[in-house]
Amino acid sequence: MSSGDLWQMCRSGSAFLVAVLDDEGQPIATIILQFQNWSGKSVLRCLSIAGEEMSFWLPQAMEFASKMARENGASCLVADGREGWARVFPGAKRLRVTYEIEV
Repeated sequence: MSSGDLWQMCRSGSAFLVAVLDDEGQPIATIILQFQNWSGKSVLRCLSIAGEEMSFWLPQAMEFASKMARENGASCLVADGREGWARVFPGAKRLRVTYEIEV
């Protein structure tokens, strides 16, 4: 997925851009979320997360995303990423890992 794909999703309303602002109102992180149907179950999927000083903003961002999910009928948050995210979200259930082989 390219940044252009994400931009089009947000512009069309098929995904949501969540901007995380510091105390002065300056953006320090962005999260792109999309509601998806997984075998009849509504989930809120994180398509992209980027920013600095994650320990400062991630707890509140997760609280916001969880509330957004609940208020719109999603039963869980899902995200893909490298294995290091398991340290950030220790309670998360691992669903899959994606590997790439160059040919």
